[in-house]
Amino acid sequence: MNSLKHFVLTLGACFAVPTYFMVAAPYAAERNRQTVAYVMEEPGSGKPFDDGAFKGLSYPSAFAGDRKRGEQIYSREGCAQCHTQVIRPDYAGIDQFKKTWGKDQEGKSIVPTRQTVMWDYLHENFGMIGQRRIGPDLANAGYRFTGKVNDFYLYLYAPRVRKAWSNSPAFQHLFITRPVEGQGSANALKLPANLAPAEGLEIVPSSEAIALADYVLGLKRDQALPVSITGAKPKSESK
Repeated sequence: MNSLKHFVLTLGACFAVPTYFMVAAPYAAERNRQTVAYVMEEPGSGKPFDDGAFKGLSYPSAFAGDRKRGEQIYSREGCAQCHTQVIRPDYAGIDQFKKTWGKDQEGKSIVPTRQTVMWDYLHENFGMIGQRRIGPDLANAGYRFTGKVNDFYLYLYAPRVRKAWSNSPAFQHLFITRPVEGQGSANALKLPANLAPAEGLEIVPSSEAIALADYVLGLKRDQALPVSITGAKPKSESK
């Protein structure tokens, strides 16, 4: 009887101890995490601390516009099944140097992007880290469609129109087909003849597609980290 009791207690401890240290304790530590303000000088020294360009700001920046709703749509549509949102440290992969997995660097020399840190997900209900990279990483997707939101809508509606090799599903249910009014919508999709609607009709993004675009195009997880997080020494005064 005592042997069985010891076995059960030992077995329970084998599950309970790792669960506490790997799940419960990290969750308790992170659940109350707050934004971190940039500090312009090392306390009490007058020496430069964080970059002056960030004066009055905090890291990470809060979501703006309809991005919070877009985050929910991103989750609902299962985007995290095929796309990650994390740039791994260099000891865990080559993400920081892999073309298109950070900023869009097409036509430019490849510049390392900083690795993702836990603070980057502070304003999200769920960190969309993702499961596998069937599609490209979206950690800094906002750089890829800068000023080209209609390109993003086209990619959502008919992925292979923009990229013939794409294996992304089409999200046509996020779009509306309606009669053209006046000059038509500025967001109306420019589709090839085989996908274009009948004459007099246009296909435009729904409010959900617009919210999703706000979310994805706002992803730029490379905001400078405050010195108070990195632990880096304050910058030396210029001579």
